[in-house]
Amino acid sequence: MIQIMSKKITSWSLGKDYTYDCDEFQIMCYGIEIIIEAIYKLIVLLVLGRMCGILPETIAFLIGFSGLRANAGGLHMKTSLGCMLAVLMCWLLSLLGTYVHIGIPLYIGLFASTFIVVAHRAPVSTSNNPIKDYRIRKQKKVKAVIYVVAVTLIAHIFMPEVLTKVLIIAMTIEALTLIPKEKGGEMYEA
Repeated sequence: MIQIMSKKITSWSLGKDYTYDCDEFQIMCYGIEIIIEAIYKLIVLLVLGRMCGILPETIAFLIGFSGLRANAGGLHMKTSLGCMLAVLMCWLLSLLGTYVHIGIPLYIGLFASTFIVVAHRAPVSTSNNPIKDYRIRKQKKVKAVIYVVAVTLIAHIFMPEVLTKVLIIAMTIEALTLIPKEKGGEMYEA
């Protein structure tokens, strides 16, 4: 369904001069497919959050998880359904973490471990997103590290404890996706 929509949008965008076989069409179609999938997942999470009465927590999860993922990357699933299920599992784990008492030592431990993993592993390069340029890798790493520090500080200073927990746990879970199974020294997708 998403592939059909992305092909129609690409055909409409590029016009009749481009066929399904040309590289430009394939590249644009893939990009549109990714955007549609991201919007679909966002809507599903927001609707679930609203239905469960935890919309602020869901938004906090999205800020923590997706915000860090934008620069750090991480493990990807092979299918859209697998990705949606993995995101739902991460969301649920972040929400379950709100029921656990997290004292200052545990906050520090979560922050430190997230910071270390992100500083060491980000950005992750995958077959669909190979990041070979050193400058881009360094820029993404710096942005990811700054994001972890900034969001943690902002959460602790300005947000209620429940939202702070969700943000910190979501970033920790995202950091864990940077430590994937490895095959021959390079990351591969699940």
